[in-house]
Amino acid sequence: MPTDNLTHLKLDHTVILVNNLDQAVQDYTQLGFTVSPGGEHAGGISRNALIHFQDGTFLELLVMKPGARTQLLKRMYKSGLLKAYQKSAKYGMAHRFYGRALDLGAPAPEREGITDFCLLADHVAEDYLQMQKQGVQLTPPYHASRIRPDGQTVSWQMYTALDEALPFFRTDYSPKITRPTTALQHPNGVTGTQKMVLFVEDYDTTIQSYEQLFSGSPTQQTDDSVVFTLDNGAIEVVNHHKSLRHQEQALVKAQGIGRFAQVMRTDNPDFVAQMQQGNTHGLVFLET
Repeated sequence: MPTDNLTHLKLDHTVILVNNLDQAVQDYTQLGFTVSPGGEHAGGISRNALIHFQDGTFLELLVMKPGARTQLLKRMYKSGLLKAYQKSAKYGMAHRFYGRALDLGAPAPEREGITDFCLLADHVAEDYLQMQKQGVQLTPPYHASRIRPDGQTVSWQMYTALDEALPFFRTDYSPKITRPTTALQHPNGVTGTQKMVLFVEDYDTTIQSYEQLFSGSPTQQTDDSVVFTLDNGAIEVVNHHKSLRHQEQALVKAQGIGRFAQVMRTDNPDFVAQMQQGNTHGLVFLET
């Protein structure tokens, strides 16, 4: 059952915006990941491929598809209309996902990378009410779906905080998907996600937002960061201005969009170095 401090929320998945999905699948396969087919999201605006891990987390390689609906979202975004509907269920999620992608401008290699990450909320009604009780402003739950390559439609509910410093949230898939063991095994030795790392400009405000979300949750604090511990991992918020982790920040800025990085669970001591030798399409992996 859910608890008042929401520490039962789990790291779920990371969204990596790519320009060419087929190329990204090929590159991640060469890096030792087992990539599974995803599908096309309802409305045909985007499609994805997925990299699943033994701890239940996954990476989502996402590409925006050209077409009339994408052009409509672009016009709504540029005119400010998409933001005007930010509090609605459907367009609130669209503003977050596609607004972030559109804000990156024309597709270019340097604009690939993590655009967002998600927490899994098993108890959608209770968790939603608890977040509201703690003062977190949310969009209404939105029913989403995608069609798998085998033709099966999977659906789920998701919602997001209006404060975009926070992650978004989803329920488990319906019908529940059981992954074959082969899809969870990766030649590079990765078994899951250990931590999401956020390098932020507005550190004090971001910390306040996470403290509001995880009220009463255990934390580890240093001079330049706070780590919020969850049921299956952690979220670390790092002060961009005070941090001495200059090499990590430079790596994130050079290879990715400039804010997010990720620490994986693996017994492979050379994993990060191996990833730096290939094309991760802007996803930056850090040492523990």
